Amino acid sequence: MKPSAAVPLYEACPESRTSHPSSRKGFLSKIFLGLALLLLVGCAGASIAPGEELSSPPAVGAEAAKPGLVEPSQVPSPNPAVDSGAPAEALAQQADNLEDGRPVRPASIPSVEKAGEKSEPASPAPTVAQPLAALMYLWFGFDLDTGNSIGGLKSSHWNTDLGIGSRVGVTDEPAYGFYASDDPAVIGQQLASMEEAGIGTIIVSWHGWGDINFDGNVDDKEKEAMQRALIALMDYISSTNAPFKVAVLVEPFMVDPPGLTLVQKQQILDFLWDNVYNVYPAFMFDWETNPLLVTWSNVDLKEPADGRFTVKSWSSTDNPNWKADTSLDWNWYPDVTLVEGTISDDGVIVLFPRFDEYWMYIMGKDLGHDYRRVDPLLEDQIYGQAWQVAVDNKDDISLILLYTWNEHEEHAAIEPDKGISPVSYGNSLIEKTSQYYRQFLAGQNIVNPSPGTSRIR
Repeated sequence: MKPSAAVPLYEACPESRTSHPSSRKGFLSKIFLGLALLLLVGCAGASIAPGEELSSPPAVGAEAAKPGLVEPSQVPSPNPAVDSGAPAEALAQQADNLEDGRPVRPASIPSVEKAGEKSEPASPAPTVAQPLAALMYLWFGFDLDTGNSIGGLKSSHWNTDLGIGSRVGVTDEPAYGFYASDDPAVIGQQLASMEEAGIGTIIVSWHGWGDINFDGNVDDKEKEAMQRALIALMDYISSTNAPFKVAVLVEPFMVDPPGLTLVQKQQILDFLWDNVYNVYPAFMFDWETNPLLVTWSNVDLKEPADGRFTVKSWSSTDNPNWKADTSLDWNWYPDVTLVEGTISDDGVIVLFPRFDEYWMYIMGKDLGHDYRRVDPLLEDQIYGQAWQVAVDNKDDISLILLYTWNEHEEHAAIEPDKGISPVSYGNSLIEKTSQYYRQFLAGQNIVNPSPGTSRIR
């Protein structure tokens, strides 16, 4: 699917200049004069008129215009030191790490050996008593028809317009561009940023190998590409002895998740063992003596019992009595007031920086529910509040899991972005994560976590 030609946002979506339901005048008029309409990705960005502010977002379910998807301007970022808050020397180094617009591997992560060269035997990453993990998605940058790695807007999950199944909501560009998830250069940059944040465990969202109805044929090229991206990630980690452990989260990729037969479930378990877990044993994350395998709650892989894995079921519910359902092991919901109640019996707590479905809604995605917004502008400091809950319950926590590394559509990512729009954050969430994790390990209170408004709006 080829990207459409770039269209000035004010021409593509003229109604968006005045229709933002939460505007207040004066915030951006001086800073983004002449550039405001060109800085945001797609029409979501264009829904902010010059001189308007994004604070006081619309209430849940409020009516809003749904402009069509358009190609954003390719205007270079203004001074990133102003937008991201990053030190000038760090930004200069980031610029040095670009070749022809493509990121190169940072010095802290060794390069993968060339073909034919032999590496030293892989050594496992060090064990941390209370490790920090992050959920990572590998669905970016593929051609939906061929599965080829193409990157760029309108490739998979970079505002892909598919009608009811649209993968939209992205309003800011990652620091290394609209990447393809199997690009080794991007993987190197991602691992370097994760290491900077203190993340040592990666939970990879997995959508099968492309055979969604178990008939022996590849039915979905995008999902096949995502499996290729997982192998690229594992190859990079193992070839460079990068200090990471990995586990897989099995998503409901199949046609009928509740209708899976025992034979089909065993096929999933065998595929993961033969192609991932048994290939990279030193780099798989162990939990309760065996390598960890996580499933969303509507994919039950606890039967047939398979002693090769520790299987955990992860749900997303605001039911405070979720533990009464004995089939569930972990829970997460975008409301910081519920974080303490979601600490699992095996000591897993899920934290998130923010959550915002508004841009998915305004770009035309059918959510099936009212869009949810939690601290969309990072003004209420709910991330720090969530970390404070972890500090307060430190003795009960064995694993901190971040939702997410790179869910850009839901605005729940900490992966660095270019910091050029009012809803972006540059490298600040990496820096905060590193700070908060160090404070957690030391048992120190999080500095100035504003009480703010942390419930869903």
